[in-house]
Amino acid sequence: MPRLMGGPYQDLQPVAEVPVKGVDGGGNVAVAPGDTLFLTVAASPRISKKATATVVARALGSAAGAVASIPIVIIW
Repeated sequence: MPRLMGGPYQDLQPVAEVPVKGVDGGGNVAVAPGDTLFLTVAASPRISKKATATVVARALGSAAGAVASIPIVIIW
């Protein structure tokens, strides 16, 4: 498997760099490596820490309350 990005999971799962918003159900929060990320289709961007949505990935990078493009490992 080609190495798409660095990190502990790159050989186990697909890795991509996508826009992620540092927000959860209570407001702005930091995203740290290892955090579980969720998909909310109606939101922009669609990936965040809002636990009311569908689990889709784990963060490999960090973001602090704003939208940032970070590497994530996609959970099948």
